[in-house]
Amino acid sequence: MAPIVHALRSVMVGAIDHVFLIAALMVFISFVAVLFLPEQPLKGRVPAGRTGRQQGAATD
Repeated sequence: MAPIVHALRSVMVGAIDHVFLIAALMVFISFVAVLFLPEQPLKGRVPAGRTGRQQGAATD
């Protein structure tokens, strides 16, 4: 029984190792791709540095 458990454990470790290496590669590629995306402001949001009171006072 021990040789079967050892063989099964070895196969599982090898398979999981490949999965994590592929996942790490995908994370790296995704991170690099995000760096090249243009930044676009959200619609309907107040620009940074202005609070609601300041915005309301500017329109009064």
